[in-house]
Amino acid sequence: MSTTENTTNNAANTNQEDSQVARMANEAANVAKDTINQTIQEVKSFGKETNFSGNDIPRTKEGIRVSLIAAFAFICGYFGGYTPLLLLLGYAILIAKDEYITSATVKSLMLSILFSIFYKILNLPNDTLSVISNLLSTIGIDVYFSSIRSLLSIISTVIGWLEFLIFLMLSLNALRYKKIQVPFVEDLYKKYF
Repeated sequence: MSTTENTTNNAANTNQEDSQVARMANEAANVAKDTINQTIQEVKSFGKETNFSGNDIPRTKEGIRVSLIAAFAFICGYFGGYTPLLLLLGYAILIAKDEYITSATVKSLMLSILFSIFYKILNLPNDTLSVISNLLSTIGIDVYFSSIRSLLSIISTVIGWLEFLIFLMLSLNALRYKKIQVPFVEDLYKKYF
């Protein structure tokens, strides 16, 4: 193969990679757009239900509404507060003995852990590419893997927004004292609790 053919093949491969990155970014953007629209509808309808009044929400022994504690659990889960979540879980199990608070706290903890694991797994390829790039640069070959890193960055950003929207929706549902269901966490919760 000549140098011209190699250059043409490399350009074609780069164009294919870029189109794949663009396609995947488009799909991720569509998922994020749907989730954002659903969250906006949730926020707009907050408090507009005819049966929603704060008077029918049970309270703990201390007089705090159960829904407020459950919403606080999801807020702590979003911000990665494992210590407050574990303290809240201990409170829910040992002192309040309330199923709603326990359920919300456990689900928030499970979601937080799942998102943390997902972010760690998502960062593994980026870290591996950095090591490869650094090793190759020591022998004089400059490789940056920019399209792959761009894709990983886009995916990470979209997942960050989805995480925010999921925790926001769950917090709003908890404030309304609605049943809190997260499809992929619900199975784990039912299995172990």
